Amino acid sequence: MAYHLPTECQYMLDAMHYIPKSRGGIGIAENAAIGCRYHHNMLDNGHQGRRGEMMGLFKEYLISLYPEWNEDDLYYSKW
Repeated sequence: MAYHLPTECQYMLDAMHYIPKSRGGIGIAENAAIGCRYHHNMLDNGHQGRRGEMMGLFKEYLISLYPEWNEDDLYYSKW
């Protein structure tokens, strides 16, 4: 079963960032996942109070792919 997926879900795919670019997140695989537009919107806008839960699932997913994953490494740093 998909995470809170309504029957009217749009199956357009988007790149979702764990740390958004607007907060200094960098565009690397360790900071992203592909998701449908409905879930991307849910993640970005805290739809139905599920943002915290979604971020936890997102983090678990990234850690499962990248065992050395570190959230601090996902921010742009000029130095």
